Amino acid sequence: MEFQKPRPLSANREKEIRSLLRKKERDRQGLFLAEGFHLLEEALRGRLHPVLEIYAVESALPRMETLARTFPPLRDLPVCLAAPSRLARISTEESAQGVVFLCRKTAVSPSVLEDGPGPVILYLEEMADPGNLGTILRTAAWFGVRPVLLGPRSTDLFNPKVLRASAGAVFHLEVLENTPPDAVREWASRTGRPVVAAVPEGGVPPKEAEKGGKCVLLLGNESRGLSRELLDLASRRVTIPRRGRGESLNVALSAAVLLYEFLR
Repeated sequence: MEFQKPRPLSANREKEIRSLLRKKERDRQGLFLAEGFHLLEEALRGRLHPVLEIYAVESALPRMETLARTFPPLRDLPVCLAAPSRLARISTEESAQGVVFLCRKTAVSPSVLEDGPGPVILYLEEMADPGNLGTILRTAAWFGVRPVLLGPRSTDLFNPKVLRASAGAVFHLEVLENTPPDAVREWASRTGRPVVAAVPEGGVPPKEAEKGGKCVLLLGNESRGLSRELLDLASRRVTIPRRGRGESLNVALSAAVLLYEFLR
């Protein structure tokens, strides 16, 4: 079975696609762009955010043919061919891989909190750095966290830097965006699930936290930490002990350490 016959990427289509580099347009259209063969493979493997259309340079077609042997539905997707200079205008990569693709956002329902959530639910408050958010999502996917709750005023889940840093986790991991602290309070109170706040100092070491127990783990903004509202919500605070020098751990590293401790 052959690919659909590629068509040239028109100037009008390029303009439409370029608009998705802005968060406002991603939100309005419910679409986003991702790029690179690794993310394309993860998107085809995942169950969230289906691929709608592909934009590629001609030299990328043999690699797409190889990928289609593993993922036959790839052959049914429309492909637009573009010169490298034109593709670069819809790319955010410094070293583009020659393939950019369009995805539709999948709305994640709050019912995911009722439908078999994992032992640890992760709440991220005002996560500002796209690299940190993407890395945390990659780590959460590795540890089987389900779902991740993303607080208001966090960076956009579909920011290209988040997608890259997540290494494709966005296509597998259910993330509830714009989740207010009140929703966490209501759900934790109703289900009896304890809430644990990660703090830079003054908390118990992770080894003293209940292993394998169900909880909501709160991680705060990179510079300000958790708000007073969320700190007051927590029944326990946890701190990763410092054994050497350094002011603090990066929030993404802290997430990895805490999820390992909580889930081992």
